[in-house]
Amino acid sequence: MDEDVARQLIHQKLHEGRLPRSRAVDIWVAPGDGQVCDGCGTAIARKQQIVWGIATRDRTSLQFHEDCFQIWDAERLVLAPREPDGGKSPA
Repeated sequence: MDEDVARQLIHQKLHEGRLPRSRAVDIWVAPGDGQVCDGCGTAIARKQQIVWGIATRDRTSLQFHEDCFQIWDAERLVLAPREPDGGKSPA
């Protein structure tokens, strides 16, 4: 899938709440086996790498193409929820 199309899909899913905005932990990588990417929605082939992780805020299990994971990780930071203090820095 084209990177720009994948970025648009992932951005839309983040904005709609279909992908978490919290960071992923317990990340591991393995060869794909036909799993569906949570980012772009296409199959992850055996010749591709799948990245699995758990979102910290709600413990959502995630699976992405390696490239889609990188896009999600960058895009979620742009849309990340504000800190409890409203994101204000101390004066």
